[in-house]
Amino acid sequence: MGKPEWPYLSPERAKIFAQNRAYIVAHNATIHGFEVALNSFADLTVDEFQAVALRPSTQAFGGVADPIIPTSDSVDWRAKGKVTGVHDLAQLGCSLPDMMADSLSSAEAITCGAPLVTYSSEELVQCIPGGVACAAGVKDFEIYVKAHGLMTADAYDALPARGVECRLNSTAVHKLPCDVSTWENVAKDDNDALKSAVEAQPVVVALDASSSAFQFYSKGIFSGACDASKLNHAMLAVGYATEETQDGKDFWIVKNNWGMAWGDNGYISILRQSGKGPGACGIAAGAGYPVLKA
Repeated sequence: MGKPEWPYLSPERAKIFAQNRAYIVAHNATIHGFEVALNSFADLTVDEFQAVALRPSTQAFGGVADPIIPTSDSVDWRAKGKVTGVHDLAQLGCSLPDMMADSLSSAEAITCGAPLVTYSSEELVQCIPGGVACAAGVKDFEIYVKAHGLMTADAYDALPARGVECRLNSTAVHKLPCDVSTWENVAKDDNDALKSAVEAQPVVVALDASSSAFQFYSKGIFSGACDASKLNHAMLAVGYATEETQDGKDFWIVKNNWGMAWGDNGYISILRQSGKGPGACGIAAGAGYPVLKA
């Protein structure tokens, strides 16, 4: 979403903008461990932001992965060239299709050495029953991709538009470089299992992103108030690390799809816990990744 032209806001929007700016100034005046800043949501109330950018999670992956003890102190799949660029798709509301597509591209690059490509999340939204209404779940995506493959974003966008209807005919198949076996769960409420999974590849996670602090997150390790039982936004965990300070905090490196102007160039660092539990904002409560046949 592009940044609004602030001088031309309506009186109502200008009032909301001023209230959000006051919140940001107040937050940054005290120590929280993370900062907030104006962004493309700055003229929206928190309720409007939630209505535009969030949906209740429909994540339910397949079987549970066998636990593997992680061996790396830090991982960043971006540095290895295995993560696609940040997209600006907040207006879709449905974040799960985009993160599923991104996780598939990363998995192909890691598992079978395929070139990193940006797949069409719009195809997933428009061509899967219930997709436009954000009602499609992980199993729906798995069935569709196994049957039809997936087009790149550029290739799908080049097809004649049909409103919100699927641009493909029902028999269209686009061969993927690796066959998809399944989408697999990370053990629920297990931060160490999530760390192990992220060490192997980027992982789709669900969390609560409904707070004003999340809406305006800018930099630092996010530890704001959230409800781990209300998962409403899918993101992609692409790594983890520890602050290089004396009492350095552990954190997840997480990719969003609200554009480069949001957060830290489209990313957020989220406090990383260990052991059992849903993790900060529920990040370990509903995670999964594609399993491919090399």
